[in-house]
Amino acid sequence: MIDVPDHLQAERKALINEIHAAFDGVTREGGVSWSETKLLDDWGESKGRAGAEARAKDTDQSWAELTVSEQWSAGVGVGGWSFLDPIAMRYYLP
Repeated sequence: MIDVPDHLQAERKALINEIHAAFDGVTREGGVSWSETKLLDDWGESKGRAGAEARAKDTDQSWAELTVSEQWSAGVGVGGWSFLDPIAMRYYLP
């Protein structure tokens, strides 16, 4: 384990608090879900049954849940960042 100086630990904590404050209350409501981006990348349609099934896979209620989730990964080969709409981009960005 790397020994990190106290002042850097404090700076890290302050930055994390700033991110939480800036994105407090941000939801994905009305935006594309992460699983939905995989459907869109495969030329699928996010409206209708397929889109609803994809959205149902993403059970997170807050972007903050994703920061500690072992199941979510931002580094995907299918779907991902380029398929997000503005609402979802703000949700997943932090």
